[in-house]
Amino acid sequence: MRKIKKIIIKVLIAMLGIVLLLIFVPRIDNRTWILFTAQQADAPYFIVVHHPEYDFSNDKSGLFEFSEPIELICEAKNGKLILTDKTNGETYEGSYKAHRLIGRSGPSYSIIIDGVEGKANISSYRTLFVSIGGYYLNFEID
Repeated sequence: MRKIKKIIIKVLIAMLGIVLLLIFVPRIDNRTWILFTAQQADAPYFIVVHHPEYDFSNDKSGLFEFSEPIELICEAKNGKLILTDKTNGETYEGSYKAHRLIGRSGPSYSIIIDGVEGKANISSYRTLFVSIGGYYLNFEID
């Protein structure tokens, strides 16, 4: 009888752990993401676009020398990505698929946007990093 109680307690603890993992591990799903910056993946690593409200006037690095303001929204739902460029009136479609869990930081994703393959990771509950087409895009939750 004592062994059965211990087994039941262990099973309940394991189930609680799984539920907490599903709740607290960040995910791309059912979220709207706003582009913060995008930069070149290869040297000289310039920031090429930034959110219109981002203030880099104190930046002395020169990384923003060629940066243009852009308002880009990424919606992720049910494996589909829709990127809306509100600045230029363009829309891009794509897909995502979780392919592995990386510790507590959340899953890593394979993505395709307009036929170009890339990767995405969530470093926190608020930041989505995308690597695609020679650029790194940094999104935040809307």
